[in-house]
Amino acid sequence: MTQPVSDFLRDRAAPSDEPSAPVDGDVDKLLLDDLLALIARLEPDRLKLAEGRVEQGGVAALLLLTEVVNSAIGFVTARSADPTIIPSRVLLRMADTQPYTQLLGEQDERISVGTAASVLNALDSVTGDRRRLFHDLAYALLDVLVIYGETLSTFFHGMPHREEWRATFDVFIEGLWTAVQQVDV
Repeated sequence: MTQPVSDFLRDRAAPSDEPSAPVDGDVDKLLLDDLLALIARLEPDRLKLAEGRVEQGGVAALLLLTEVVNSAIGFVTARSADPTIIPSRVLLRMADTQPYTQLLGEQDERISVGTAASVLNALDSVTGDRRRLFHDLAYALLDVLVIYGETLSTFFHGMPHREEWRATFDVFIEGLWTAVQQVDV
């Protein structure tokens, strides 16, 4: 994301101590505002990754990326009782096409990367295996995030707000993708 996009998201995400409630009946607008506020809260983490401000390289970056993913998961699970959206079920569905998701786990309806971090720490960085594994794990996490972003799209009733969310989310994902590629493992 560029600075103007970050500024736009920050301005749209007016902090509020009270939960959003449909005052004018426009639930989609309130949902979009809540989602833009979520993206605005996550933007500093993306910037931290992009600017290389993570200590310990790969493991710290993986943990930071996991926090971003877990924020989206929390947003979805707080608004839906559908058991198919809990992380263990999502990871199970992804296992065939994204084998590195098998190194990810679930704890308290959140993605956990304890096993993945241990495996990553055990690899030698000289051979390049560590860098490849980091990227594969990061891309698996990004794929999980995309699934939850698409799930969030289904919460909208009308197209205008849904499309605005999709466009904003796509820009955010692209920024994370670029940031992950720049992480020094």
